Amino acid sequence: SGNSDWPQSLSLNPNTGHVSGIPDISMDYREFRLTVYDQNGASASKTLGLSIFTAETIRITDNLPSGIVGKIYDQHIQMDFNLDTIQYPLTWSLDGMFPPGINDSCDINECHLTGKPTYAGSYPIVVHVSDHSANPFQLTYDYRLIIKAPLQIITTDLPDAAPGKFYSKAISATGGTGPYTFAIVSGELPEGLNFNSGIIEGTVSAQARSQEFRIQVMDHEFKAIAQKAFTVFIIGDPQPVITTMTLRSIYQFEKPLLTFSAKGGTQPYTWQLSDGHLPDGLSLSGKQFEGYPLSCGKFNFSIGLADQKNQKTLRAYEWLIFCKGDMNGDFIVDLTDLISALQMMTGMKVPVNVMGNR
Repeated sequence: SGNSDWPQSLSLNPNTGHVSGIPDISMDYREFRLTVYDQNGASASKTLGLSIFTAETIRITDNLPSGIVGKIYDQHIQMDFNLDTIQYPLTWSLDGMFPPGINDSCDINECHLTGKPTYAGSYPIVVHVSDHSANPFQLTYDYRLIIKAPLQIITTDLPDAAPGKFYSKAISATGGTGPYTFAIVSGELPEGLNFNSGIIEGTVSAQARSQEFRIQVMDHEFKAIAQKAFTVFIIGDPQPVITTMTLRSIYQFEKPLLTFSAKGGTQPYTWQLSDGHLPDGLSLSGKQFEGYPLSCGKFNFSIGLADQKNQKTLRAYEWLIFCKGDMNGDFIVDLTDLISALQMMTGMKVPVNVMGNR
């Protein structure tokens, strides 16, 4: 300290040693002698170098674009120099907190972040670059990588509609980046209802019948897509309708707390498994599952219903049963699940070296 050449636009906090500020001039490499004192008066000194470059002299990847859970992320961090004093090759490195599922690699030209993130959050990442000159050029640049939550439709059930009455219900979504774009991609609304900008509304026709349809939402930034099936039940509809639209994913060996529901027709109802198969260990008893899933994976099947007048309806399901210990949802329990668990617990990137014979 005490050097008159120290840039006036930068300040040194005497309590923390932190240098901060916005440089307003360029400066060639200069050395400064810094001294630190403890409370007893003991001191230690070191000579450090500092250079200030203009934006035209160094061009670096300015920021990291956001990512979204479940979608491939691929970003290069690069730097261009207009400096005669730089001696190649450069040494690149990254540290900080990395999103689970994202891998990093650096060579003499750049650093590369790639992978499929599995958890949303805000992750600080620091890049370090240095050359091989006698007074090494060193640059540190801070980034913050934002991983958005996956896009999903969070509206659960739709209210029943009554013939001749006005009906209005908004479909809600979360995750990704708004504004969202909504559309009906299959099926149709009951007669008299319309869908616009995520809102179902209109006056229900006297002839309307219960209808099933599928709504799709797309976010603005990632063009991510999520879909969900819905039914608008018309009060007084003589046809039975299964109103359980989806099945909540569970883990292997977890008891499914689920009861199928229906409306319309004439009770009592008779339930049955119509096609496909359930996970090993489970069976359908009435409108509930009995047992525990002993296997894991994706299971496709249909549940059928007949009312007292033998009027029948059918609904198809895809049910996800995650393997016990499966942290990343790929239905395989392996080393990556252990790494993800460690990253979640420590909040840090966990280095892993695997050795073995092929």
